[in-house]
Amino acid sequence: MAVLLINSLVTAGMATLLATLFGLATGLVTAALPGMLRRLALVAALVALAMPPFLVANCWLYYLGNVGVWRSWLPVNIFTIWGAAWLLSLMLWPISFLAALSAWRGLDRAHLESEPAMRGINLLRWLLWPAARKSVSWAAVLTSVLALNQFAIPGILQVKVLPVEIWIRYSTSLRPDSALAVSWPVIVVPIAMLLLLPRMDIRWPAELGPTTSAAMRRQLGTALLASSWVVAAAVLFLSVGLPLFQLISASRTWAELPRAWNAGWPVILNSFLFAAMAALVAVALAVATWRTRIGWAFWIPFLLPGMLVAVAVIWLLNRPFLEVVYRSMAVMILMLVLRFIGPVWTLVGTAFRTVDRDLIDAGKLEDLHGWRLFRHVYWPRVGPFATVAWYVAYVLSLWDVETTAVLYPPGAETLAIRVFNLLHYGHDAQVNALCLVQLGLAVLPGCLCAIWVSTTRRV
Repeated sequence: MAVLLINSLVTAGMATLLATLFGLATGLVTAALPGMLRRLALVAALVALAMPPFLVANCWLYYLGNVGVWRSWLPVNIFTIWGAAWLLSLMLWPISFLAALSAWRGLDRAHLESEPAMRGINLLRWLLWPAARKSVSWAAVLTSVLALNQFAIPGILQVKVLPVEIWIRYSTSLRPDSALAVSWPVIVVPIAMLLLLPRMDIRWPAELGPTTSAAMRRQLGTALLASSWVVAAAVLFLSVGLPLFQLISASRTWAELPRAWNAGWPVILNSFLFAAMAALVAVALAVATWRTRIGWAFWIPFLLPGMLVAVAVIWLLNRPFLEVVYRSMAVMILMLVLRFIGPVWTLVGTAFRTVDRDLIDAGKLEDLHGWRLFRHVYWPRVGPFATVAWYVAYVLSLWDVETTAVLYPPGAETLAIRVFNLLHYGHDAQVNALCLVQLGLAVLPGCLCAIWVSTTRRV
């Protein structure tokens, strides 16, 4: 037990440290980029954050596995704690990146122009780090919690950590109490981190408007900006470019794609329907409960290991009067909703709170109440944010394997579960083909939305 806890903490700590450093370096570079390049960097960060863990693991197994193509000249063993931490950092660095970049984009031009001689490390020490300290600290806590609760990467790399032990205990004994008995550290540690995090914040008044990328480039200096460029380019290549290149460039991927589609179309349909329905239900619940404070409890299943949440739900639903839900497809949608409603609730609630109060009062003066007030006043402003929240939940549900692998009923297998199982037996070509199908499902809503918008504009 002690060894598993130490392994989990070391893995999460190393992943958090690397992810934070990667995010800060990439954030410095992005803050100094002009508009179009900055948007491209943001898109790349979001792609890295949305990358399925088994796709990342399959890529690095291809290059550095026991028979990897790089092992002859780069004898690195990734089947270790350090290998798991490296892969987790490549997946989670966008969290710190987005936190730091949002803080730095909020700086006023006066903060840079008031002391032109403050450049390089001094600028980072006395201005940029104090401005981003709180947001980066919260990002580091979220990164450490997600890394601590990660099951897929350590499971594929055969690293002994607590989430994997929870899964082994339950799958071998089918006793929820045995699995829950070893779960207390992954519950206590995240709560302790959140409670001990400093609450201090620094207010940065804005007078002249946001800082420009040209001013940021000038004040960062050549040395700091060049070193950040090196780190950012390496991070973007290793976390986004390399997995996508390995997936697309392999000829066997395209050869196996038709067979994978023909053999797995029911699983593909399950993946799409479960993810879409779970995201829709999560958005509906967020819209209905955005005013309540209890909504913060929705974050608890997201911050806990998915395997632990699944075991708890099995224990709760395995009752005779709940047999209809427990043995049907509805349990898959229920699990995904519980798992990912936290981020959805926050996004939707933030959107509702930003609606101009004057618009609401004007709507009420026009005798708009209830559904009509929601449709004509709230929804035009909340709708885009709700769509983003739906897409976030959709993608997360599409990749999920930790929560659903334990309790999916017969006929409810998803692509994520099939890929996770195939990775243990070395079916690289089939895994690549199925990952390609999953990426297609991930971009499908965006393509349909773009087609609908273009059609509407023509009409």
